[in-house]
Amino acid sequence: EGSTVGRYQSTTIDDQDALMIWLSERPDDALTSAIATFVGYGDETILLFSRYAPTNETAEDDILRIHTSVRNLTAETVSSPEADIEAPTE
Repeated sequence: EGSTVGRYQSTTIDDQDALMIWLSERPDDALTSAIATFVGYGDETILLFSRYAPTNETAEDDILRIHTSVRNLTAETVSSPEADIEAPTE
């Protein structure tokens, strides 16, 4: 799309490898900066993409707080329907 990569870093989010990329000069009239975060979960990748105006002094910190707070809720143990069935008693 013609954006410029300002910087990038590998990090860990939710105990998973992640890559964060800062973009600038995006083709948008107001929101010309963005942060893209890729979080790998096995053979799947979650993409978080947030745009912001470079004049917004708190945007980057707010976006980083949101992106690093991601948790894979489907990875938590969920009881199976069979486990909820009580065995018959005599």
